[in-house]
Amino acid sequence: MRYFITIILTLFVIRLFCQTTDQIGQMKFVKCKIIETEKAIDTISGQPFKVLRLIITAKTSLQLISDSWENHPDTTINNKLTVSYAYDSTGVIHDSIISEIKKYVLEKEKWAKEYNTGNDFTYFTFNKSFFLKDTILIPFIRSEGESPGSYAIYYIDKHVYKIKLLPEPNGLSNLSLFISQNMYFTLNNKYLDLGNYIKNLDKVKEILKEKN
Repeated sequence: MRYFITIILTLFVIRLFCQTTDQIGQMKFVKCKIIETEKAIDTISGQPFKVLRLIITAKTSLQLISDSWENHPDTTINNKLTVSYAYDSTGVIHDSIISEIKKYVLEKEKWAKEYNTGNDFTYFTFNKSFFLKDTILIPFIRSEGESPGSYAIYYIDKHVYKIKLLPEPNGLSNLSLFISQNMYFTLNNKYLDLGNYIKNLDKVKEILKEKN
């Protein structure tokens, strides 16, 4: 019996990664190559969770900006990243992510009062919040910076994705450019418009209150 269970689990994993070579879950890749897949433990919002992790490389365009713009065509860089994926059947990952966003909002609220900036962070850094499109709400967390080790986390319909930038020899890797050029999400087999990213403390607090 154990033998047959092992076979079923193995076939499930093979099917997940062989359905196409350009996606995991609802996340699709553009100009990417999956070079390794593995089962692993990854930290999401301070908690360790079992994940399926891809190591991928991506061709990403880096526009060089100079005084003579027309003399510098797009330059392609090689981004190297891991994408950790998990299905949150129990909701425990969701609770960890929401808890981290709550803590972040309290810190930003304190900062806003100290510097009298108001609760609108449109022109300030705001790395832990929600995307909102119609009734679709997507928790989002990202770290500071673009250097190796930087990461972004999306929570979409119980599917969790953590994208982490790895070191590259040329030193030109960039997380934001990868997110904007080399990936997108689908929902019900259709392109998912993430909508507006909320950077207003009052609106984020309203959402968090509804989740209590």
